[in-house]
Amino acid sequence: MVSAAQDGGVGMDESDPLIQNEGGMVAAGRPSPQRQVLTWVVEHKKELQALALFIGFLLFGMFNFGTWVLPSLDGETDTTILEQSCHANFVDGLYMSVIILTTVGYGDCTPKDTAGPLIFTTLYVVVGIAIIGYALSIIADTILQRQEEMIMRVMDRKGAETAEESADNFERQERRQRRIKQAACIISLVVVLLVGTLFYSLFDNVTDMTFLDALYFSVITCTTVGFGDFLPITNSQKIFAIFYTLVGTLVTAASLSTFAELFMQEKNVRLLDQITSKELTIGYLEEMDEDGDGQISEMEFVVHQIIFHEKVTKQEVAEIRQAFRQLDEDGSGFLDADDLKLIQEKQEQERAEKLKKV
Repeated sequence: MVSAAQDGGVGMDESDPLIQNEGGMVAAGRPSPQRQVLTWVVEHKKELQALALFIGFLLFGMFNFGTWVLPSLDGETDTTILEQSCHANFVDGLYMSVIILTTVGYGDCTPKDTAGPLIFTTLYVVVGIAIIGYALSIIADTILQRQEEMIMRVMDRKGAETAEESADNFERQERRQRRIKQAACIISLVVVLLVGTLFYSLFDNVTDMTFLDALYFSVITCTTVGFGDFLPITNSQKIFAIFYTLVGTLVTAASLSTFAELFMQEKNVRLLDQITSKELTIGYLEEMDEDGDGQISEMEFVVHQIIFHEKVTKQEVAEIRQAFRQLDEDGSGFLDADDLKLIQEKQEQERAEKLKKV
């Protein structure tokens, strides 16, 4: 940054459209590309860690299954092994890893019937399901969130009303969010099943799958049922199955989980409507009146409702109240600076007593 021109040049200050920094010339007020990349990495740290864990474990399985766990064809005369569709190579190794970790389990790939391969496969299944379950849950949430954001932008461009600070508008926004989630789930499922159906019925169709067969196989795969009556045979089918099984099971699981969540939300909304429209009676008031003073405070009403909705139990509320009373050293019914001072004095006395004992 300079304050005066040299050799008849023009001065530069912070109001110039371009400024010079270590990364080169960039627009004023805008971060450099390196800074943007770093910011994106930090914002998506959790997703990137899950993805790295997922890919690393798949590659670990691919190497081991593809080199020594699956049976090799070299010098093999056993017809059972020769007829098996998976053998020791990296494509089949990666395919078997995916089939295991997604729990599809067609049954077309099995390890050698010796101690080493069987022990490795057992450990890979147990450890892999736990690790990949964690990774896939994070990735699934991210995929559905991006889908929801895309649909939200489309709806906004079509003239969605600006939010107003009112209860009615809040309810409309909640219903709108639920519709967006439902649409995201349905669109994702339809697209995934359509892609699988078209590929298996139209491309490299060595098993003569009909459109209905391909749709059936796609559903069986994405739901991890994996009957094994239809199987990927060629390398191109297996390579497609590797990616399709991962994405398909991921999207299906996330969509079904979201549908269940939306169902519970709808149930809670209906329950809340029943509560708010419930006629006040003497019995209902007495039920909410915790201190027995004949009046219902806002706090008494709120506590009664969250217990009724099963958000907390009466025991948990009692424990929270007890924790408050322990902190309320002066018994005023409020937490303030006086309570903090009393707590600090009590802690100092306890430390002093401990030091005396030492």
